[in-house]
Amino acid sequence: GAIFFLAGFCEIGIRVAIGQHFLAVVPDKDRVGNSMLMRIASGVAGGLAGSVVGGGLLSLLASMGFEGFDVYRRYFMIILGILFIFMMVVSRIEGKKQIQY
Repeated sequence: GAIFFLAGFCEIGIRVAIGQHFLAVVPDKDRVGNSMLMRIASGVAGGLAGSVVGGGLLSLLASMGFEGFDVYRRYFMIILGILFIFMMVVSRIEGKKQIQY
């Protein structure tokens, strides 16, 4: 249970940080429209990518001879590696020195 709590905590933190960075970069008058567009586009892209990549990866692992829990064990190890790489990329995004609202 603790690993799922930690994963959820990290996911929410990443979403808040990226949203905050986005709002700091976008001009005041465009924030609402751009924010809605970003959420719609990221939801669609995330859903499609998760379905296609996740399903393809599970099929690939099953075709490689893995069975049962070994398929999911390897799947989540690969996904954790991908998330770690994305986390490193996001952490290198330069922020503004001071955010004014």
